[in-house]
Amino acid sequence: MPFYVATNMTSYSERIGRANLLVPDAASFAASCVRTLGRLDFTTGYWTHEIQYLVCNAVPTWVWTLLGEQLQKQLRRDALAKQKRS
Repeated sequence: MPFYVATNMTSYSERIGRANLLVPDAASFAASCVRTLGRLDFTTGYWTHEIQYLVCNAVPTWVWTLLGEQLQKQLRRDALAKQKRS
């Protein structure tokens, strides 16, 4: 259950398009995922994604749903702005 990974597909947004503490690059994410094979029944694939998952499960569903909705709206604005510039 991964969260965002910085790839060419996410390059439209400064928030998720560049690797940072919460958004790993594809190579780091893949290496981390491979290390979990055969060790875990469930994984988010990356250590900071695990923290994000734990936080999401610790707060009421409506809170992370609201925050997720706001993030998705901002990502859509980022994508539309990039499309308009092209």
